[in-house]
Amino acid sequence: MNISKLLRKFYKVTLVVLKENGSKRILDQQFSLGHNIILFFIILLVPQLLIMSILCATTLKLITAEEYVKYHPTECLLYEMQKPFLIKAYPIEQTVGSAIESLIQLPPNFVLSIPHGGISCSEGEVITPCNSLLYDLATLWGRSPEENPLLKQCPYSSFKYEAVVANVSCLGANNYYHWMLDLLPKIYLLEKVSIHPDLYYIDYNGCKFQKETLETLGIDESKIICASTSEQLICSNLVVPSLPGRIGISPKWAFDFLKRKFLLPLHEKQIKELPKKIYVSREKAGIRKLLNESKLNKLLKALGFETVFLEDLSVKKQAQLFYYADIIVAIHGAGLTNMVFCSDKTHIIELASPSAVNGCFWPISQQLGIDHTVILGSQKGLSDEDVINQNFYLNTQAQRILKQKLLELLRFSEKLD
Repeated sequence: MNISKLLRKFYKVTLVVLKENGSKRILDQQFSLGHNIILFFIILLVPQLLIMSILCATTLKLITAEEYVKYHPTECLLYEMQKPFLIKAYPIEQTVGSAIESLIQLPPNFVLSIPHGGISCSEGEVITPCNSLLYDLATLWGRSPEENPLLKQCPYSSFKYEAVVANVSCLGANNYYHWMLDLLPKIYLLEKVSIHPDLYYIDYNGCKFQKETLETLGIDESKIICASTSEQLICSNLVVPSLPGRIGISPKWAFDFLKRKFLLPLHEKQIKELPKKIYVSREKAGIRKLLNESKLNKLLKALGFETVFLEDLSVKKQAQLFYYADIIVAIHGAGLTNMVFCSDKTHIIELASPSAVNGCFWPISQQLGIDHTVILGSQKGLSDEDVINQNFYLNTQAQRILKQKLLELLRFSEKLD
């Protein structure tokens, strides 16, 4: 029953009791003042106690997916440990020091099948029928599990789906990097256990790369439940694949999956038509643009580079460009996600803003054996707001390092030819 209706009914009953008691007191003077005081406090306290008991019954408990599996082993369809791998320390070209290798151990991969499981639409968190929040299945950037807002608010209104629903959502899914490396590999985990959901819960806004990739994977738009912030979904069966790795580090099997799905073979004539040296421009982007790009373009054009704008290309075309390129110069941005399609003969030069140093592409090149150089630019006159996304330029030192690296690579490729 609706709580507000229950309380209104309670107040009506108590008012009737008061009226009846008042009438009797006037008629026969049998009710004392103390009795009425007690009754008054009952009217005030009982609704409060009722609300507290309801809230206590709906309070979420924080547990990990692994803890949940211990008590519900039959609901775990897949559980695989991932092999650790070594990567060198993230390099910055202008720093001095030897690279140190680190052993990376990613969390296990699994797929859960939870009868009558729920999805909180705020962040796509998974809620079990016994009111447990599986906090490690959601990506809350910059917040601890205890800071999850779901722990401090009343439950959302809920919609029920009599269907098998797969929760493949992730934070940042409107960004090409997170869509390709955090979200799409979850669909591969579903394929591994031969699950074909009726519906998919996805952070989906219908942008070009989302439509193309889902269509390639055989997921029609009619099967998508778009993420919302105001409701909770309850499904007859909720299927939940784990994150493929962790935010900023994805496993090699995810790259292999993307290659199988989106890197299409080309005829020899088509391969010859593709540029071998490309520069990935952010001129059309709204943030992190290179201010002295025209000067860079002159150098790159003289060395035989072709400028590309990835936002104008399909995912499949981007995959082919990166796979067949020998040298790629690119400004740090989501377009470098396409490194997953590169061969181990590709050379990557990443131009990065000093206020947006992010090593998320480094684990990709390390696992694929790609030669990857990072060159820092410079910034001046920064405002206090949104420093990470402000534009930058290549100073004289950065330009010198870039030119030297390019000439080395070109001499090396000439020797191979």
